[in-house]
Amino acid sequence: MFQYCCGFGHRELYENIDDLVKREILFAISLGCSIFYTGGMGAFDSAFSRAVRECKKEYPHIRLFLVVPYITKQMQRNKEYYEKNYDEILKPAVLDNVHPKYAITKRNHWMVQKSNLIIGYTRVSFGGAYDTLQYAKRQGKPLIEIPALSHIREIFRLIPEDSILNHETLLFMETLLSQNEKHILKTYYRQRENAIVQKESKDMFDNPHFRSMLIQAINELDEEKEVFSSECQKYISDKYNGD
Repeated sequence: MFQYCCGFGHRELYENIDDLVKREILFAISLGCSIFYTGGMGAFDSAFSRAVRECKKEYPHIRLFLVVPYITKQMQRNKEYYEKNYDEILKPAVLDNVHPKYAITKRNHWMVQKSNLIIGYTRVSFGGAYDTLQYAKRQGKPLIEIPALSHIREIFRLIPEDSILNHETLLFMETLLSQNEKHILKTYYRQRENAIVQKESKDMFDNPHFRSMLIQAINELDEEKEVFSSECQKYISDKYNGD
């Protein structure tokens, strides 16, 4: 069951990703996440925290926890600010005897271990955020990397609440996702199926609007996926040849 979510990204951002972050926070909430961990140490962490606070207006039950590697003088001076902006401030006991030089890495690993879902944003293959996301992958944690799912998520919104994807369609949609993202997709639909097992199964490919959005999403995938995108388009073309 999904309950805890955390996020990791660059200390500096060169684009506005607030909408993308909020979109993934809302998706995490739809999976059942209600507690969100942040390290509070940079631009991405600020965007993550803003998104959670914004979502709290609609989902007041969710909570934002600041997880710190150590207590700083700034935190002691600005105690009211931290108490106002975070529901709770945590310093994991596992960090008590850790040297400050290693405390941030240890704190990040603690957040990953405690979370059921990780949201990440990296643009380079080095640095603390990148290393933490690689650690999360090695731990087998479900991971959403922004904006990898930003277009696929639009497809989710087209699927009626009373619809169950048939096996063929589900398998095809899974080919659009990485290994960790597949886990999210399967969990997403498993939760729906548990609530609507008596409903008739439908193939969303029969919905022309759905098919149009799917092709558009494929076309907008990252450039490095261009070859894979062509293969996906060929699949749809072959499946509906003569439509």
